[in-house]
Amino acid sequence: MNASMEEIFDFDNLVTENLLADMKAVIGYAISHSPRSLQVALGPSEIGHPCPRRIGFGLMGAPAVAPQFDPLPSAVGTGAHLWFAKSFEMDNQRLGRDRWLIEHRVSAWPGMEGNLDLFDSDTGTVIDHKFLGKDAIKRAAGRRGPKSVYQMQGQTYGAALAATGREVRAVAIWLLPRGGLIADSVLWSVPFDPAVAQRLEQRYVTLVGLCADLDVEHHPERYQLIPASTEDCSFCAWKTARPVVGAHCIPGQVQ
Repeated sequence: MNASMEEIFDFDNLVTENLLADMKAVIGYAISHSPRSLQVALGPSEIGHPCPRRIGFGLMGAPAVAPQFDPLPSAVGTGAHLWFAKSFEMDNQRLGRDRWLIEHRVSAWPGMEGNLDLFDSDTGTVIDHKFLGKDAIKRAAGRRGPKSVYQMQGQTYGAALAATGREVRAVAIWLLPRGGLIADSVLWSVPFDPAVAQRLEQRYVTLVGLCADLDVEHHPERYQLIPASTEDCSFCAWKTARPVVGAHCIPGQVQ
């Protein structure tokens, strides 16, 4: 018996839905198993976050409790970083010299390592690429500048690179629209200030000691004794609307 047109369309829709689900799962798996996602140790991109409790969670490698976020922004950012790295490598070849230091591994202090996106040896500028939405770029390009965690990240990379003997004069954040044009990108820059990284290192040491004194590894409920901030907690891996066993932070109950 021949299938009706309605049955054929239902079958085609089912195949399409299953195919879409499979492709989404492939991207989600790849992002969740990428080196960046699998990184356990806290790095320069997180150490300047305004919330001490969130940093404590990260320092101790507390298991995430928040739902996984959509992988597409991360996939787009990761792919763009790789393409940009190849572009600056190509420019070094064109110039016949290494003007650009690309994806360079640095250590700000023991236990604080990461890869800086770019360093321009001609101007002494550490540059970090941020692929953001248009509204986020507009806010970041305003009077207050990018989020403090981004600014602290740049200064940390600057201090780490300066410790290797490089002359660092400025730190910059290249604000690039995820869904726009490179012509609409903005380069935000401030002078390099080594005192910023020194303060962050002291904060890091203090939090490591506090986590040890509280023995949060065996008493995760004591994370609640670490001060917390409601600033920039949208994508916190430990934010949950209801209590769970282990380390967590409940919105509205932040001290």
